Amino acid sequence: MTYLNNQGSIQVINNHYLDNTMFDELNDFAQLFTNPESSQQQDNYQRWLELAKIVNMTLYRLRKSANIIFPSDY
Repeated sequence: MTYLNNQGSIQVINNHYLDNTMFDELNDFAQLFTNPESSQQQDNYQRWLELAKIVNMTLYRLRKSANIIFPSDY
């Protein structure tokens, strides 16, 4: 399997990615708790937090544009 990133680089993805699709994310998240004072981990946290906010807002806007309403919206 190959992955084409947003810079146009092609990367071969090994089969271990198919066994557990969250393996790398779990390792990255564990590093945040293992070494929370690291400037790299603090940068990762801030980047992930901003990305989570963007994803959340995108999902919210998609839901609203499709007129999907949940009981908790009232």
